Amino acid sequence: MSELELTLTIVFSVIGGLLLLFLISVIALSYTFFHIGFKRKNVNEYTAIIYDAPKDKYHWFESCNTTDVSIKTFDSLNLTAKFVKNEKSNHLYFLTIHGYHGMFISRMPIAKVAFDKYNANVLAINMRGHYTSEGKYNSLGYLESKDLQCWINFIIEQDKDARIILDGVSMGATTIMYRLDEIDSTHVIGAICDCGFYSFYEEILKDYKKFNKYLFPFSKMFLRPFYRARYKVALKSLNCFKGLNNSKIPVLFIHAEDDPVVPYSDHVKECEVFSKDTKMEILRFKDGGHARTFYNHNEEYVEAMTKFIDEII
Repeated sequence: MSELELTLTIVFSVIGGLLLLFLISVIALSYTFFHIGFKRKNVNEYTAIIYDAPKDKYHWFESCNTTDVSIKTFDSLNLTAKFVKNEKSNHLYFLTIHGYHGMFISRMPIAKVAFDKYNANVLAINMRGHYTSEGKYNSLGYLESKDLQCWINFIIEQDKDARIILDGVSMGATTIMYRLDEIDSTHVIGAICDCGFYSFYEEILKDYKKFNKYLFPFSKMFLRPFYRARYKVALKSLNCFKGLNNSKIPVLFIHAEDDPVVPYSDHVKECEVFSKDTKMEILRFKDGGHARTFYNHNEEYVEAMTKFIDEII
């Protein structure tokens, strides 16, 4: 081997070694960020409640007939919820679902409107990987949508004449929208979807970029394989089109144009693809942020919510 050949061999070996090291680093960091994004977070009421509302707005249920309930999921996880029985109830249930890294108490102020005005029973759930529900990871709505059907079944098993209103915010709203076409409209009479995202892939991609800004162009290629390996489904196939387009369940869509977490364009797309044969109501705000419109525009929010419920019941 000549001196030139030896030099070239060393140079290419070094370059190859550096590229391999870079690739390993990208994969390792990409998985770390993926793990951080989906792993369980043990929330409490202080991390789940980010609004400047009086404590009694969240804890009103403590003076009611409240019990802790649980179900087993299709993959044998134990999920928990607070069930608030309304003694005046006429088979109406308000099933509410929190957002990413939230807990059951997050939507209690909204649930109180249904409890007080419509004598609804309230079921406020803790999604998998949140608070006292089991699960090492969340899936940003995919597996949670399967769990939602289990909770609906739980209510129907207790009350065969149940009429259920679904309520979800952010990831909770997406959990509902993804499964709308498969939910039986015999018992579920309507849904309130507040600032949910349309595409799982685009939402995760956006958050992934925040975690991993400089390596993002290289590491995003590993996002889909990571998701498929953990959840056994193609991430790019997960969006709310089928659920919305074939829904037989009326929906009230709520969103703020200045939402910094879930783009307003997602809301527009959701409304565009929603079934033309099913009742749809829309509540839009110029401002209000993410998951805060109930607090920032309370009067308008409650007015639209009660008008929607009046019409579906």
